[in-house]
Amino acid sequence: MPVKLAVLALLLCLFSVPPSWAAEDCKDPQTQTDMNTCSAQEYKKADEELNAVYKKALKLLEGADAAGIEKFKEVQRSWVRYRDLNCDYATSVYEGGTIAPLIHATCLTELTQERTKQIPKLFAEWE
Repeated sequence: MPVKLAVLALLLCLFSVPPSWAAEDCKDPQTQTDMNTCSAQEYKKADEELNAVYKKALKLLEGADAAGIEKFKEVQRSWVRYRDLNCDYATSVYEGGTIAPLIHATCLTELTQERTKQIPKLFAEWE
């Protein structure tokens, strides 16, 4: 068991990128590891933007009935499940390859950005 923990700790150290380095590497990533890291950071940013839009949508729904709010939440949960399954499938052909994380994060980013644009279209009150 201690050996497994040591290996896990080593892997976490190897794949952890300090934010100051990450910003530099993403200007022109040269290695697969850099590309994987940068694509993961891009997805994180897209996900944060989606969460902000989602929270704004919930705020717009505050005056609506509880059933409407729950329906919107259910739609979003279903969409997240769709996105994740879709990207898992899209990446499955690359399983075990070093490019798999890049393909997966890119898929997640693209679908998340699309959803971020879709949500405001559901609300006439959106500014």
